[in-house]
Amino acid sequence: MRVPSAATHRPMTDRSPTSHTDARRSGDALTGAAGQPVDRLAVLRLSDAAQLADLLRREPVNPVDGSDAAMDGLLEQALQARTGLNRRVFALVRPDDPSRVRTVVWVALTHGVPTSLTRITEPPGRSEDAGPLDTAVFWSIWNDDTGVAGQGRGGDLILGAAEQLREELPTLTTFVTLSPAPGFRHHLEQSDPDAPERPASTSADAARYLTTLDASGSPIDPVARFHLRNGARLWRVVPDADLSERGMTRSFGLLVNYRYAPEDLAANRAQLADGTPALGEQVAALLA
Repeated sequence: MRVPSAATHRPMTDRSPTSHTDARRSGDALTGAAGQPVDRLAVLRLSDAAQLADLLRREPVNPVDGSDAAMDGLLEQALQARTGLNRRVFALVRPDDPSRVRTVVWVALTHGVPTSLTRITEPPGRSEDAGPLDTAVFWSIWNDDTGVAGQGRGGDLILGAAEQLREELPTLTTFVTLSPAPGFRHHLEQSDPDAPERPASTSADAARYLTTLDASGSPIDPVARFHLRNGARLWRVVPDADLSERGMTRSFGLLVNYRYAPEDLAANRAQLADGTPALGEQVAALLA
């Protein structure tokens, strides 16, 4: 899950149709620099097949891989897997123009917290655990069209989507990400040029990297910075969760769970402001 800062498209089911009037505003209208009202963007569950297909083609965080000749078929399969059974897609949009998406997030509803990205991206029915749906996994978030004017950020999207999901499925108790650590491998190789190709201490090394702050008190990893500033907890590091070429290049295949719990958000932000990221038990143990 990643929200970088480079291009226009930037990384940060049983489906029932959702009308555009179901969009939830992320707040009241504000006043801009010129004294004109600035509308809050709304959190909307997307269900239009053509719009979802277009978003999938532009997905920069976990794009569909394959040869050009096979891409149409691969995209069709991926769309079914990412928007089909127990999958949701939410976006920040202007209420008066929901066809343009500012920021989008893919969500998987699961029993337990997945330890592999493949469990989420495989076609429905091949990797689902039996049991009640108790976990919402925000596994890919990015800025799709930064030209959409309005007040709202990626954190508003995650929290707004979580609120809607709680109302839809009261059995959901855990809200986590399954995020990349895009700077981890490069950081480790720069810090120790003699390190082995794949260190045995990857999890501990990642925990140290993800909790390292720069001179301004912000996490040095861009994804950690995004989630921790939004009040999430650095809950777990998950080795061997993305063994694709992309995953190995980013972080030796390691992914990260950031946990969003409404009752902890303010305290977690305050703790980060004091120079200490909020940690889960697994990460704390890795740092001990």
